[in-house]
Amino acid sequence: MDALNDFNFEHLAAAILVWLFVSLIVEELCNVLFKWKLYAQSGLNNKGFKTPIIFAISFAICASSGIDIFQLLLAPIKITIESGIVSYAVSAALLNGGSGTVFRFLERFREGAKKVTDGHDVTV
Repeated sequence: MDALNDFNFEHLAAAILVWLFVSLIVEELCNVLFKWKLYAQSGLNNKGFKTPIIFAISFAICASSGIDIFQLLLAPIKITIESGIVSYAVSAALLNGGSGTVFRFLERFREGAKKVTDGHDVTV
């Protein structure tokens, strides 16, 4: 079995675009929330609450809309999972890192693809 022939790059590209798009939405939504005067005056600022708040917002978005980024990222390698609390939690964790996490993922994927394609005529 040749991993390069079995891998579905189109599905991966679509999954990454969904991940990036939703990450940008969550970032902007949380940016508005955390700059809100009421939040700043609530005493939650600088107390370590941003990460769990972002996770909760991300989880709510994923679970309520059925966006399962974890499932989408596994599909190109022919792994199917049921959408549910665990996959939505993993999706929320992926979103928690913001768009920077998407770009770090792409860089690591590119580096890994270079190693796999050594000796093959493939542009990465």
